[in-house]
Amino acid sequence: MHPMEPTESTEVCSAMTLECPETARSAPEGRGLSTLPTWSFSVLDPGWTSLEQPGLMDSQSRCVVVTGFGPFRQHLVNSSWEAVKELSKLGLGVDTNIELRTLQLPVDYREVKQRLTTIWEDFQPQLAVHVGMDTSSKAIFLEQCGKNRGYRDSDVRGFQPEDGVCLPGGPEVMLSVVNMKEVCRRVAIEDVEVAFSRDSGRYICDYTYYLSLHLGTGHAALIHVPPLSHWLSASLLGKALQVIIQEMLEESGEVQTQREAAGRCPL
Repeated sequence: MHPMEPTESTEVCSAMTLECPETARSAPEGRGLSTLPTWSFSVLDPGWTSLEQPGLMDSQSRCVVVTGFGPFRQHLVNSSWEAVKELSKLGLGVDTNIELRTLQLPVDYREVKQRLTTIWEDFQPQLAVHVGMDTSSKAIFLEQCGKNRGYRDSDVRGFQPEDGVCLPGGPEVMLSVVNMKEVCRRVAIEDVEVAFSRDSGRYICDYTYYLSLHLGTGHAALIHVPPLSHWLSASLLGKALQVIIQEMLEESGEVQTQREAAGRCPL
């Protein structure tokens, strides 16, 4: 795997107690290193936009875009895309006025940049959630920020950003409007550990996140999921994504919480 930059901090959340210990731990090797062959769809082809409903969104529509990555190296099945496909079957499970769009992105710096621009210009989503696979982890990581520098690993076409910079002249760090630590504290997923992280690696996942945060003025999120295993199925990861994204939308104020909808005092 590609060498990792030193991490700032990760914090583990117990799915049973919903507590986030303040003790730091190193992010696993392989964070954000998803790669796959270039995707065959053109960004101008409406067929690439969604598993559910091809075509461009009306500018007045409300939607959440969720992306995943495909096969890379020896990993013929990428859990990020498998989880996103399962999520597309489940739906968001919240405000029915919010439409879910699911897409697969290639591990190609230039193509990712072009497709992210299309997502934010044409769909104008309430939130873009990018899902990548952490090959060495058994936990789900909620990433708080994207970094602008340190992109030294080449993509599937052998390209790497000039000087290792995502956005020349951009801020060194961009934060999501979603408070991932709060989401981590509140979410509970049986049999799956959820952790908070401030460092998502320096490859396509982090690059995608930083650009999406820039284009969407912070209305983006990055979730790293573990590989599939006998104890962690695609369906379980899909359900986990649903629960986490629900909490992200509520925490960011994009949808009313069930407590507010029921006329009760919010937390």
